Amino acid sequence: MARHRWISILIFLSLTCLGVIGGLLAFRWVHSDPAAHPLARRAPAYPIAVTQPAAGVVLVASRQMLDPRFQHSVILLLAHDDEGTVGLIINRPTAISLADALPELGDKGAHHLLFFGGPVALNSLMFLIRSPVPLTQATQVLDDIYVSSDRGTLEQLLGKRKATGMRLYFGYAGWGPGQLNVELARGSWQLFQTNADTLFQEQGDTLWEKFIGPANRIMARRPTDGGRV
Repeated sequence: MARHRWISILIFLSLTCLGVIGGLLAFRWVHSDPAAHPLARRAPAYPIAVTQPAAGVVLVASRQMLDPRFQHSVILLLAHDDEGTVGLIINRPTAISLADALPELGDKGAHHLLFFGGPVALNSLMFLIRSPVPLTQATQVLDDIYVSSDRGTLEQLLGKRKATGMRLYFGYAGWGPGQLNVELARGSWQLFQTNADTLFQEQGDTLWEKFIGPANRIMARRPTDGGRV
């Protein structure tokens, strides 16, 4: 039932068309190829590993990831239950502006670049919002971070003088029942805690390395053999 409630919230905004987005993406993608909550607002010095997927946890592609669509990806999980998993890739900025995708928004969308959120439903739009108060047309993901696809909420936020606490994504990542657990068991992904500072302040091309880098990976382990790693 929780899955059904989540799906009902995802009333996706329609972009101009899949062909336009595909064409813009092909020519203007800035590809980023680098090398349990509520959570604290300040980012820890090293990422903290967790063992179970859940909303608000980040899924980080391991160095053994074979699927080229997800190599070097960092994915914020929005929902995870017995009926499947939904998430957004958060470290793949593009050079496509919101005004390119929704020209009827005019100048209000000119300064907001879209992120590639995943290979599913590329003609859909979702956005993450950082807000100190709950939003009626949005779902809390963690701490003060909400996700929405409501057109009215988007236009209201764009109308504010400063809408810096918002990131927009076209497409999303999705897994069927049990599929993500199989990939986790195979070693394709690692799980970490995250927070608002990491989601909104880290640069896309460095975020994967922050989580998966050699020094951080060692610090994130929880040794059970007296301290050896």
